[in-house]
Parts: sequence; structure tokens; C-alpha cells
Amino acid sequence: MVVRLLDANDRRVIRLHTSAHGQELIGQSDATRKAMHRKVWSALLPAEQKLVEQALDLLGMAGEKIRAQEGRPVLPFPDSCPDDNQVPNDEPQTKPVDLMTRRVRGR
Repeated sequence: MVVRLLDANDRRVIRLHTSAHGQELIGQSDATRKAMHRKVWSALLPAEQKLVEQALDLLGMAGEKIRAQEGRPVLPFPDSCPDDNQVPNDEPQTKPVDLMTRRVRGR
């Protein structure tokens, strides 16, 4: 799953890279994880989804507060993202929500 490559300039250095098989396994793992997140999210009622979103917002705000206190504030996303204009506001969101990273960058 890992390929070892010698450095052309320094014989002491060995560079590690993911092999084609390793990348395939990582891709399969990511697809399985994303599918599970979609299933979990779909299993929740709309009111429960709203509660989860609120909880994630609280958790994210707490993390951002701690980072700011440590002098490492998280910069917010711009007000609009390129994907925001692709789906009209009156249509339901069909793109899955990545629950693990929703608040990581301030969104």
C-alpha cells in the first residue's frame, strides 16, 4: 500500500507515497464513510436534523472561541460560495451535509 522511493539528491532520505492499491482503498473507505453519513442524516426527521445543526453550531462556536483565545482564530468563509448559486433557495438541498466538517471553517 506504500511505495518507498529513494531521494536522488540525498541517499539518507526515503520518500513514502501511497501506492495505486493504497489510493484505491482510501477511495473506497471515503465512499463508505460518506454513504454512512448520508444514511444517518436521512434517518433523522427534519426537526432532528435542525437540532443536530444547532448542536454543531454550538460546538463549532465553542471551538472557535477557544482558538481565538489561543490567538489562532478561524477565518470565516466569504458570504457567498460558488456552490450557493447553483440551487435556487425554494428547492430543497440535495447535496449531502458533511456533519464532521460543517463548522470547521466557520460555516
